[in-house]
Amino acid sequence: MHQREPTLDELLNEPIIRQVMIADGHEPDDIRLLMRKVGGGLDRRASGQAKLAAGIMQSRGVSGGAGGCCGAGA
Repeated sequence: MHQREPTLDELLNEPIIRQVMIADGHEPDDIRLLMRKVGGGLDRRASGQAKLAAGIMQSRGVSGGAGGCCGAGA
């Protein structure tokens, strides 16, 4: 069985992480805000890449349906 990744809250509640944050002058909410900002950027980037891929597929006349992936049926 695979061990799951810890949640952000679990990580932020680890004593060693707390000590480092205190030493660096950060609060858990600072890290949560940073993660939301970074995550939002990743979402936008992924969305942009999906739009680019869809545009390329459309320009090549490839449908997004079954058999349209990876040049299948070309």
